[in-house]
Amino acid sequence: MGSKASPKRVLISHISFICFIVVPGISASSSADRVIGLPNQPHTPWVSQFAGYITVNEEHGRALFYWFFEAQSQPSHKPLLLWLNGGPGCSSIAYGAASELGPLRVGKNGVELQFNQFAWNQEANLLFVESPIGVGFSYTNTSSDLTKLDDAFVAEDAYNFMVNWLQRYPQFKSRDFFISGESYAGHYVPQLAELVHDRNNDRRRYPFINLKGFMVGNPVTNDNYDYAGIMDYAWSHSVIPDDLYRRSKQVCDFKAVVWSNECNDVVNQVFDKYSEIDIYNIYAPKCLLNTTSSATADKKKEHGLKRVRILAGGNDPCYSEYAKMYFNRPDVQKSIHADTRGVTWVSCSGDMDGRIPVISSRYCVEALKLPLKSPWRSWFHDHQVGGRIVEYEGLTLVTVRGAGHLVPRNKPSEALALLRSFLSDEPLPNHR
Repeated sequence: MGSKASPKRVLISHISFICFIVVPGISASSSADRVIGLPNQPHTPWVSQFAGYITVNEEHGRALFYWFFEAQSQPSHKPLLLWLNGGPGCSSIAYGAASELGPLRVGKNGVELQFNQFAWNQEANLLFVESPIGVGFSYTNTSSDLTKLDDAFVAEDAYNFMVNWLQRYPQFKSRDFFISGESYAGHYVPQLAELVHDRNNDRRRYPFINLKGFMVGNPVTNDNYDYAGIMDYAWSHSVIPDDLYRRSKQVCDFKAVVWSNECNDVVNQVFDKYSEIDIYNIYAPKCLLNTTSSATADKKKEHGLKRVRILAGGNDPCYSEYAKMYFNRPDVQKSIHADTRGVTWVSCSGDMDGRIPVISSRYCVEALKLPLKSPWRSWFHDHQVGGRIVEYEGLTLVTVRGAGHLVPRNKPSEALALLRSFLSDEPLPNHR
């Protein structure tokens, strides 16, 4: 792929000297970030991991926290994959790394870590970043920064993070680079990809980052498509009654910047119905450890994902509570070189996701009016239908059957197969 080509898009023997150890492929500047081991981590298999801070703005004292896992095999030949969670405000450490696709998952009650046999670092070197500042362990020394967290600000910090991270890990500067994420990362990921792509075209001012493509799961797009999809999905899956659905069609114009009072009332009622279940995985049980932690119990007038911190769903619906327990342990924070500054750490799709349903994604993609490359079809995994796929010029829409908002957690084997297809540019199987 040439440097100016557009990235593809998918909608996952050492040498010792005195007391100094150098591991092949790891620079001396990054060796201080190596994580020797985490409390209650399995002894086998061995996990090569690093964690720490990258400064993104010296003047304001802004720094983003990262957790990095080398590929399980042939890390010097595997691509680099950046993962961003959404929210805005959800931790990529709690969700992406420790609950979904990282090699170490937090177990029941936050007591121990378990090895994830479907970890994405089977296919890539895996980098998780807590972004923007104020999320998880990331911080700023300038409080006014926290009032400026629009998408452009976040993209600039994420870009500076990557430039500076690659300075610390120079062996990845020429490596194929992919960006992925979910939920509100439907904004973060493509906007970062666009910034990288544009600056790659100005080599005199900016370093080249070898971007090859990006992938987003259950992405937030815009209110018009997202909320139209929410209403249609809620009605078609018997979450709301006919009269409430008809009312939404009558009083709501989701294209409007400001919704009418009548529309806000309808949306409130829809979210009230969803509060009884897990909106992020509508057929999964709801966590009952802390009923106030569910995102569906949010302040009802904040229907955007702004206030989302803890999401319920997955095989054990309380996994996010377990992550919160684990990463608030002082011994864990010390092991990963985290600076909490005395503040409690807070964590924050598929075809069964009610919050950013597949219908919303389809509405958005269809509105782009891209030339069709390959028509809608089923793809297969382990001799069963894994989901559906439709390919356009420059973009592919893939669904994962039976997954909720957190696809790598709900359907880990299918998610890994999807990642493998994405990175290798090999088609998903079209037969059993």
